[in-house]
Amino acid sequence: MRKDINILFSNINSYPRKSLNGKTPYQCVEEDARLGKEFLDLIGINKVDCDGVVLNPSLLKKIKK
Repeated sequence: MRKDINILFSNINSYPRKSLNGKTPYQCVEEDARLGKEFLDLIGINKVDCDGVVLNPSLLKKIKK
């Protein structure tokens, strides 16, 4: 269950946002000196390549397989 949640959050946080000047939330945390990659690793969030980001119900179907 936790792994599935991490996959969902990894996809959501790897999607670029206009409000972040085209950066992803993942990038912003990764670049933050107080948090960084170590924090992302600790909470189980991984970077998903832009071409691989899935933000629709089909992601849930992939996870359940």
